[in-house]
Amino acid sequence: MNNPEVSEQGENVEVRLSRLRRRIAQNVSESRRTAAHVWTSVEVDYEALEQVRRRHRSEFREQEGY
Repeated sequence: MNNPEVSEQGENVEVRLSRLRRRIAQNVSESRRTAAHVWTSVEVDYEALEQVRRRHRSEFREQEGY
């Protein structure tokens, strides 16, 4: 194998990062360290709206054509 980035199984090869890749790695690490990691979930009871849609479905189709 002539590619220095590919190693044989079990062998560790250190490859020096280019300035660009080093900078990208720093920025990704910084972003991971400082960005807010949150999850937002909103539960909605859609039943009342669905009943209105069902009630007016045929009227809407007649007026709008679809």
